[in-house]
Amino acid sequence: MQVNGNSIDLTDAKLLSDLKYNQNRLLVRFALLDFEQPQGITYWYNLTGSSDNWVSNGKNTELIFNELQPGHYTLHIKATNASGHVISKIASIALNITPPFWKTWWFRLLLATAAAGIIYYFFRRRVKSVKDKADIQQQITELESKALRAQMNPHFIFNSLNAIQELIVTNKVTEGYQYLSSFSKLLRMVLNHSEKNLIRLSEEIETIQLQLSLEALRFKNAFSYSVIVGDNIEAEMINVPPLLLQPYVENAVWHGLRHKVGDKGLWVMIKETGQQLEIEIEDNGVGRARSAEINKQKLGLEQFESKGSALSGQRIKLLASQYPDTAAVYISDKKDENGEATGTVVKIVLPSNLK
Repeated sequence: MQVNGNSIDLTDAKLLSDLKYNQNRLLVRFALLDFEQPQGITYWYNLTGSSDNWVSNGKNTELIFNELQPGHYTLHIKATNASGHVISKIASIALNITPPFWKTWWFRLLLATAAAGIIYYFFRRRVKSVKDKADIQQQITELESKALRAQMNPHFIFNSLNAIQELIVTNKVTEGYQYLSSFSKLLRMVLNHSEKNLIRLSEEIETIQLQLSLEALRFKNAFSYSVIVGDNIEAEMINVPPLLLQPYVENAVWHGLRHKVGDKGLWVMIKETGQQLEIEIEDNGVGRARSAEINKQKLGLEQFESKGSALSGQRIKLLASQYPDTAAVYISDKKDENGEATGTVVKIVLPSNLK
């Protein structure tokens, strides 16, 4: 007997019971000596597991089986004479062809379990995504109420939260959480600072940075910004009035940069000269005159915006009455050689020894 062209010992039952799935081409040779009627012998075979019928092999003493499928088989061979009588003992060979691992029951069970696990994972992920969106929506609703009570600019509140909601709707949940965390932190700082007369300069800088990150999100990162602090400044040791810079920063974005075509930039520069703290908020927008022309039909919005910067101006005037010549605010437009506005600069001067 040969398996895939290799001879094997028919007495090796262990080998025959453990053939691999690709050991499925069999050649079986046999013979029966009948000295009286050698020409009258007919050979028959039956392969149980494939067919239960006896099949005539004529006088051929070879059987060839190609591409047998995995399974248990028993090959039976017999011989008959010219009269059709069985003249030999039925010879039997038992063999087993094992299936490939991907056709075994345990692999199919493992595959089904893995598929179920993957489906469950994505189902839980989807449920978590929906829950996260619902949680964020609830937080946004609560923050809207708190922000209004803190008297933050309604346009800044709603536009920032709408920008965050847009991230959630477009499945940028992680980024949405990050910005929501920034907005929550900004709100906490505004609430805390609004009850104080003075805060550390480092706290005001952090507030401005949070505000600018949200303004950038609100305008889909259409402008760049930076906060530059002089090397000689000890921001933890200097006090400033709280929330003094926010209206000027927002005006720079909303009035100066919003209408600008091309590269847009905003810079907050803080330096200390003698006993004075100088803060410049500079943009490369369209300038105040051009902005006023564009916004003539939006007086409701402009009145609200102007109120914020007007209040900051009044606070600086009050400081000037206590610290003459060391507290002031100056607003000017930058112009090119043709006299065209190229942006606005707000310069705020404060005493660096406020207590």
